[in-house]
Amino acid sequence: MEPLVFLKLGGGTITYDSRESTPRIDVIDRLLSEIKKAKEEHGFDLILGHGSGSYAHVPASKYKVNEGLKYEFSRMGATVTCNTAKALNTVIIEEAIKIGLDTYPFSPSSFAYAGNGRIIKGVTDGIRKSLESGFTPVVYGDVLIDDVKGVTIASTEEVFNFLSTEFGPDKIIIGADVDGVFDSNPTQNANAKKIDRVDNSNIDTILKGASGSNKSFDVTGGMHTKVEMLYNMVKGVNEKFGKPSIGYIGNAAKEGVIGKLLSGKPVNECTEFSYR
Repeated sequence: MEPLVFLKLGGGTITYDSRESTPRIDVIDRLLSEIKKAKEEHGFDLILGHGSGSYAHVPASKYKVNEGLKYEFSRMGATVTCNTAKALNTVIIEEAIKIGLDTYPFSPSSFAYAGNGRIIKGVTDGIRKSLESGFTPVVYGDVLIDDVKGVTIASTEEVFNFLSTEFGPDKIIIGADVDGVFDSNPTQNANAKKIDRVDNSNIDTILKGASGSNKSFDVTGGMHTKVEMLYNMVKGVNEKFGKPSIGYIGNAAKEGVIGKLLSGKPVNECTEFSYR
């Protein structure tokens, strides 16, 4: 296999926050074009993921899906949320077809199973074979069956976290709508300072103040969760596979940032993650 990259396109970047279930087609097309160009020039394998933005986060919040099967409307809410997440995935696959990027969709609810909010089992043979066959597998945040709660929401980061234990990615990129991780929310504090690097020397301190884009309807944890899970992924790859893995949270809303991160070029609009 070629070097393997995980890339998440944040929901807040690829959808309109103020318009329910409305994709930003221009942004999606730009990002997919950056991905296609980088893959053609640098020859890496890629598992692509995306958030839900104004699609599935809205019904997930409305129906309290992450609380499990607690209410009489919970089953309907889980189904609506799952279907809405799939709808955005379909949009992305359709746009990828238009530009000639060979993607293949994988719904996490069809290959993974959760226990009390975390993925505990999964069958990834199809994803592995799709990579070997030259596809770019596409996953996303989804509603999973959960053996404790009944159902649970698995964010794209949670899906990546599980897949990282199966595949050991060399690079993991989380595309957000801010220039990385800050010591306070940069959308509210003009004096917020960007953190250039996260590793085992500062992760605990950073988690206490990690801020960024955290929409009111985001039911998957916002920037704090992204920081914690990305660090744990690069650490986990190091420990399980005995090789370094590097992570980035970068600004996918700015043209060229994702393409440069995929290509290994210097980028200012990001925070780098490593275990050591």
